[in-house]
Amino acid sequence: MEINILHGQNQIGGSIIEISSKNIKIILDIGSNLEDKEIVVLEIDGLFKGIELLEGNDRPVFVLMAATNIDRLVTFYKIANATKRLFLLDTYAGLITDIIGGNILNVRIFLTTPNKHEILKNYPQNKIGKNEIANSNFMMCIRSSMKQYLENHSKEFSFEGCVLFYSMWEGYKKQENMKEFLKFMEEKGVKTISLHTSGHADEKDFDKLIKKVEPKIIIPVHTENSEWFKRYEHCEIICDKNIIKI
Repeated sequence: MEINILHGQNQIGGSIIEISSKNIKIILDIGSNLEDKEIVVLEIDGLFKGIELLEGNDRPVFVLMAATNIDRLVTFYKIANATKRLFLLDTYAGLITDIIGGNILNVRIFLTTPNKHEILKNYPQNKIGKNEIANSNFMMCIRSSMKQYLENHSKEFSFEGCVLFYSMWEGYKKQENMKEFLKFMEEKGVKTISLHTSGHADEKDFDKLIKKVEPKIIIPVHTENSEWFKRYEHCEIICDKNIIKI
């Protein structure tokens, strides 16, 4: 069985529909955009929206996102440049940008673990320490696992008036560790704004794809709206907690 992974801006509404429908039995649909709880925009719209939301705000910005989402990294990098902020990545996200190469220039790399200074030797021109960060206007890409690092940073300068762009699946907010992290940021005086600049398909694109390939089985993932797919009566819909043998 052939499996195709389709993701990213350039796939939507174009070449995705040109796939041959022969022998496609199963579609795994990431249905993030079938929900209406967050601001969901394409990357180019997200760029302008992010700049607009930061207009008149000269405080540092945090971005809660997956470091592996390259489209989104590039979008926020452009927002940082447009709003004259240093774009900061930890060593993990920095490694990912090194692998893809070329798309994200002039970033600054910071360390979250004090005893790992040897890693920064890979970034002699781009490394940045906590004192320089504290005295800069920056946009920092973070993960919820960085809570202790941010707690330490909040002792260097006040987070009051800062912005946190939440740019992940809205469903994660129900998880205890995410609730705890967002509450922590709120208590530090940080305003959270949901801005999900998505490379996923929307309703129309899902509909085109399913009608084109006519799969026998649809498995909705990463969505709170799996009921949406039940309109396709010719397909078997495999929802959460069900087991399927392939």
